[in-house]
Amino acid sequence: MNQVMYDVLCATNITEVREHDIYYDKIYYQTNEMLKELFHNFDVRGKDVLTVLASSDQLFYAYNYGAKSVDTFDINKLAYYYYYLRKWGILYLDKYYPPIHDIIFSHKFINDVFYRMNVVSEEDREAYFFWREYCKHNLVFENSDLYYINTFPIDSTISDLSYLKSILETRKLSFKHLDITKEIDIDKKYDVIILSNIMEYLGYDTSYPQIIDNFNRLLKDDGIIVCSHFIFKEARERFYLRGDFKYEEFPNFKKESSLKAEGKPIGYCYKKRYC
Repeated sequence: MNQVMYDVLCATNITEVREHDIYYDKIYYQTNEMLKELFHNFDVRGKDVLTVLASSDQLFYAYNYGAKSVDTFDINKLAYYYYYLRKWGILYLDKYYPPIHDIIFSHKFINDVFYRMNVVSEEDREAYFFWREYCKHNLVFENSDLYYINTFPIDSTISDLSYLKSILETRKLSFKHLDITKEIDIDKKYDVIILSNIMEYLGYDTSYPQIIDNFNRLLKDDGIIVCSHFIFKEARERFYLRGDFKYEEFPNFKKESSLKAEGKPIGYCYKKRYC
């Protein structure tokens, strides 16, 4: 069995027998962050960015806001394949998000993409094969078990797709399947690392010394780590990171925020200390 077929099998296990783990988990259909507000609090223009892939929204926003380069990572391998559905939907259907009914309750979105797309790169061929085989092995009503769906409305849509399209047409996805709590084999340094809600989910048994070493190696001098609030608990990692990084809260959510989080900060960042 080749790697892609193994990945299809893992996705099928989620939908058919509800078996999943951190390396093959349900896919985030869309971000759970208010990215339009979050991205107003830091600058990515002309900078090198490393971001969690997840639903691909952080990647798309970083490019749309003028990042020089964007590399991605995720502990969930299925995020890699979902990126290609999102990319194809933008390029061939002018859809920033797949219509939820056409991807959760049917294979229509995938079939519409396949009808219009041109498979030109090796990466496209691999993802095309994955989704083709997934559709063969999964009944349409099982799709809902493959995705995390927000129970609250989030507006992080990019309405004008023209610039993003020009980027996606010319740049390959840079992705690493990895866990940030483990030793990371990346030589490049970044101005901005976007972690979404990852830090709020880390357990007490997390290896923070390894995380600190990773961040110190990955960040340029004055580089920042951007995190988002989601469950609004006291971030336990502050105790461990405070010696190497300066902590800063972003402004509070706006009153009209659909997250009903008025009075709470939209996110926070860690800035690397250096001599």
